Amino acid sequence: MGQTSTACAIASLSAILGAGQAGAGLTYDLRFSDNTKQKNVATGFVGSFNLDLWARVSGTDSDHLNDGLIDSYIVLQSTETGDLFDGLLAAGTALSPFNVGRNGAAGNLSNDGVGDWGSTAALIEDSRYMYAKSASQIRGGGVNGQSVDGTTWEFRIASFALNLSAVHPIGNDETVITVTRPVPTFPLITLARYVQDDVMMTVTNQQYAGVYGSHVSLVGSSSAWDGGPGGSGNEWTTPANWAGDSTPNATSIATFGAGGTATVVGINMGAQPGNSTTVAMIRLDTDANRDLTIQNSSAVSGTLSLTGVGGLVLDNQSSGRTLSLSGSGAGALSVIFPSAASINVSNAASMIDLSAPITSNSLVTKTGAGTLIIRGDQQNWTGGLSVAGGKVVIPPSSSGVSYLATLNIAPGASLDLNDNDLVVNVGDFATLQSLAFEGYSTSLDSTKTGITSTTSQGQGGTTILALFDNALAGFSDYPFGSGNSIATGAIVGKYTYIGDTNFDGQVTAQDYTAIDANIGTSVSVGISWFYGDTNFDGNIDATDYTGIDAALGLGQGNPLAVHALPEPAALVPLALGFSLRRNRRRPIK
Repeated sequence: MGQTSTACAIASLSAILGAGQAGAGLTYDLRFSDNTKQKNVATGFVGSFNLDLWARVSGTDSDHLNDGLIDSYIVLQSTETGDLFDGLLAAGTALSPFNVGRNGAAGNLSNDGVGDWGSTAALIEDSRYMYAKSASQIRGGGVNGQSVDGTTWEFRIASFALNLSAVHPIGNDETVITVTRPVPTFPLITLARYVQDDVMMTVTNQQYAGVYGSHVSLVGSSSAWDGGPGGSGNEWTTPANWAGDSTPNATSIATFGAGGTATVVGINMGAQPGNSTTVAMIRLDTDANRDLTIQNSSAVSGTLSLTGVGGLVLDNQSSGRTLSLSGSGAGALSVIFPSAASINVSNAASMIDLSAPITSNSLVTKTGAGTLIIRGDQQNWTGGLSVAGGKVVIPPSSSGVSYLATLNIAPGASLDLNDNDLVVNVGDFATLQSLAFEGYSTSLDSTKTGITSTTSQGQGGTTILALFDNALAGFSDYPFGSGNSIATGAIVGKYTYIGDTNFDGQVTAQDYTAIDANIGTSVSVGISWFYGDTNFDGNIDATDYTGIDAALGLGQGNPLAVHALPEPAALVPLALGFSLRRNRRRPIK
């Protein structure tokens, strides 16, 4: 609706639809279930809002027991300025004790400008009309409803689900949904019955103007950063730094393009309620001309909650630019994904660097050809990871362990673990081992897919992700003795040297012991590493000495993270006697 203000739009639409008049004995109040009257929705938003309809009865004194409600027919109407959204106002629910009538029918709120929920039928008894009816007179002052003021009591009589399937990219367009009268035109038809000062009253068709008119509104919302006067602003919570002088809210897309000059934008978490702020999504747009870092500008730790637009929480559409959410500003910053989230990096040369820790118990999906960088030592992310495109990189940490509920890597995509260990609590050993083999290389190769390790490639492939199936091993935690619980069927991988059969981060003569004890046997590949199977074929034979021979001495004096098997070993060698009587090993060349 161009530059028309929200307030003006609501006023004009209310006038068209019929505003309630003061002093009426029965009025209605339609509001969102969180008691708000307006929601801002960003382009691309897909989701639902719940509406509650309250009937208000006003008497002449403060004795609410003198006032009550019996029944009411209900119609909702939508009117749009512009083509804001497509959606459906689902079949409503008449709420107890006003649920002995009927619920009515769903209504499609599309971009046709006006839509009625309930019915446009000439007969009031049409089954598509909602009829909120109680079995008897329901009086105020009790458990049914609540007091509005000294003389008015309100009853919650119905609820509705407003489902938005698409929000169109048109400025600040608006849709207003209003309680209005049914269509039948016979002047004395009864639309509602209520009790006022112990007297039963009726609302007829000709009296509707004093009853209906309460509304809620949906307003298109997009927040674009412009840096304020001169474009030099760098504080998220300063309204002037955003186009329209309005900071993003829980349903906004915070968009950063060519506007402004700041390369670091701070969020003053200490000034936010609960030291937290919420936005639907953050986007680095196609016209972004610089890298951008978002961090906490307050010394007080804070949280940034990203609720998502159609599940998308972070989006880098730029060409060759990096969007960073840093956990190391003036104060710590953590990022919350309340539900399943996707992160998109469209261009192969672009990145999103999410060094701030993630709090989520849901699946995170990486899409697009670019790169996502995330921390490996996540303490509050218990969900899964799906790499649907491009790369996910976990930076080197020397001792990090990435714990995931699930892991899926699409063909052509990759997860670069560098020197980090991996725990997948629900996974398939054969699939994950195949991905690790797919990503292995003895030289630097950025085209490798699957589970890769740039750190290993830089060391000539002397290290690998050594995997085991905990369903066969039976450990309760990882690293062993750490208290970090793992699932009974978890798939666990340690970044270590080829030949480090006891997981102590180095290759020594001790590693030959496993082969000595089990030579000539075959073991499930899900556990064979611990039995000396250094070439991963499930057979313990003389060829397995080669892996140790080639790496002997690596890590001695400076071992990789030591996650050595518990002593005594939790895994009893298949042929324990061999360790007592076999001393001959393959000669070291």
